[in-house]
Parts: sequence; C-alpha cells; structure tokens
Amino acid sequence: MNSNQIGKFEISLRFAVDFPEKLASVFAMLKLVPVRAEVLFHKDCIEYVAISERFEEVPKGCIPPEYELEVESDDNGWPSAVIVKKETL
Repeated sequence: MNSNQIGKFEISLRFAVDFPEKLASVFAMLKLVPVRAEVLFHKDCIEYVAISERFEEVPKGCIPPEYELEVESDDNGWPSAVIVKKETL
C-alpha cells in the first residue's frame, strides 16, 4: 500500500454511530487509513477519503475515484468480507 492508493466512499451515519466496533473491523480488513471524513447531513452518511491497498493508485493532484463497499456478515452480524467496487460514470 502506498499513499497514492486513495479512494472515496460513503458509510451510513447510523452504522458508524451504532456499530463503531464493526466499522473498525471493516477498516482493518481493508487495511484502510482514513485521511478525511465529512458528515453529509443531507445524505445521512459519512464521506471518507482514505488510503487502502484495495484502491487503485491515483496520480498526485487527481481526484480520488469513488468506491462502493459491500460488507458481508457472519451469522453473528460481524463483518466477514468486504467487496470493493469502483463506481463508474
């Protein structure tokens, strides 16, 4: 992972508030380092910009691509896998 492997994604604000330990587990599975987080009131979510080995490299000065994170859970409701999908326009 390097600092050019950067992306943008959103997480439900409710999920972050109600299940911070599960969110931390998702971030750990992605080896993800948030570098910016912004609450978007109108969308009821947190928009993150983060570095992760699961994101593509982006040249310095370019806008990070947007990703969708699909979290699969085990029988106890804990994250067991995260599918990272690059959003296309």
